[in-house]
Amino acid sequence: MKRVVSLVPAGTETLIELGCLRNIVGVSHGSEWEISGVKAVTRAKFDEEGLTSEEISALFKVSCSEGMLYGLEGGAREEVALVRMRLCSYFWTEPEVLASLDPDVVVTVVDGSEMAGFDDIRWALRTLLNGKDVEIINFNPYSMAQTFKLTKEIAQVVGIPEEGLDYVRDYQTRLQNIANREVARRIPSVVTLQWLEPLYVSGTWTPELVRYAGGRSLFCRPGEPSKAVTWSEMNKENPDIVIFCLCGLSIEGSVNEIKRIQKQSPELRKLLEKSFDRIYVVDARRLFSQPSVCTLVDSATVLGEVVEDRLNAVEMIRPKSSKSSPLW
Repeated sequence: MKRVVSLVPAGTETLIELGCLRNIVGVSHGSEWEISGVKAVTRAKFDEEGLTSEEISALFKVSCSEGMLYGLEGGAREEVALVRMRLCSYFWTEPEVLASLDPDVVVTVVDGSEMAGFDDIRWALRTLLNGKDVEIINFNPYSMAQTFKLTKEIAQVVGIPEEGLDYVRDYQTRLQNIANREVARRIPSVVTLQWLEPLYVSGTWTPELVRYAGGRSLFCRPGEPSKAVTWSEMNKENPDIVIFCLCGLSIEGSVNEIKRIQKQSPELRKLLEKSFDRIYVVDARRLFSQPSVCTLVDSATVLGEVVEDRLNAVEMIRPKSSKSSPLW
């Protein structure tokens, strides 16, 4: 049985969904997929508690510019120690813990723009594990097709390819059923906000999910990276539906951040006044942010309810207000 370390919550969720819980020997810290008896292999580089989105963004940029971890002996190159092999670019990997787990497979994120290249990760793992070749799965999809492909790749690597195919086919059918349902109304324009300071519209898989749900995504097309925009540009587009899916934030955390920024931003207040009856705040810890098959299909299901103006109170909150007192 192959031993797997997953540094990506979406990878951990995928392994559990495929029935491979026993394969998992290490996970990322702070994940809802923490497993009893399984060690956390990462740690946060900075504490986000009480920070604004602007402050988090600034620290994120600093962490992206720092490419080295400590923990290995033997000169400058060895000090690279798992070069930037971390979740969301600001999680450090604990080299000693990872080495003690002796993995056969590591699920991580390799993004050359912000993290080490694939060869650097491979070299670092070989150095850390005394020359052992480890299979590396780069769980960094930009589309549903890539998410399905990576899911099948994980199943193949752990030795259950047929189960992986069946699992993917089931969710492909569910996604197609969302797209095939009858929606007797015009196609609404939808903007999904990933971050507020700086302001980013969600890209990658989210515009594709909006399309499956029956909406038209503004600013980003399916597969494109998330895009920086301004509140003025947002108001000019005049979206029918606004969804705040702020990466890693709960509904409460998102609402608090919106409250804070609207005090300083007349353009945000204008957007809230115009769209107050079609604004939604999402728990992005559970939806949209993590690209596992089940989470993204669940997100598409919720988007379908939004497009049809049906609210699932468990997953989303649409604040109640009047135009004279927008939102909060």
